[in-house]
Amino acid sequence: MKKLFTLIICLFTAILIAAERSPEWEKLRNSHVKKEGVCQICGSHSDLQVHHIKPFKLWPEKELDPENLITVCRSKRMGFDCHLAVAHGGNFRYYNPYILEDIATIRDILKAHGILNPEQMEGKYTMECQSEIEQHLKVIKKETKAFNICVDKKMKEGISPDEACESCKR
Repeated sequence: MKKLFTLIICLFTAILIAAERSPEWEKLRNSHVKKEGVCQICGSHSDLQVHHIKPFKLWPEKELDPENLITVCRSKRMGFDCHLAVAHGGNFRYYNPYILEDIATIRDILKAHGILNPEQMEGKYTMECQSEIEQHLKVIKKETKAFNICVDKKMKEGISPDEACESCKR
């Protein structure tokens, strides 16, 4: 019953989000996946998601900006959902303003373990490497939560998204 309820909520949320999207979104999304058809975190080619670096709910003018998009996935290739854990800090209500820096940090961890190309990590992704990445995911979760709480508070005070985000950054 719990799974059915979760499925219904997910479908309802997807319908609401789709209703808010520009009619051009699907075309841009497909074009982006053709251009950048791999998760920028783990190198997966499956279950790809096109993520807005700056969320279009706060910056509607950036919804169709190709420079505001990055490909992530939900494949759990490295033991976690890249979209949820990195792009949203573990909570889909949040957005991670440091996503590009966090991706670079994860890539640096992989490189330190001899994985120069995440698409070719089979057999090289060790427990030690995974542990280091999990430690960074904890930092992402903590910082993203604090950032989003700060931004929400400032926006309730009437501050614009740009000003609120700038004043809440580390």
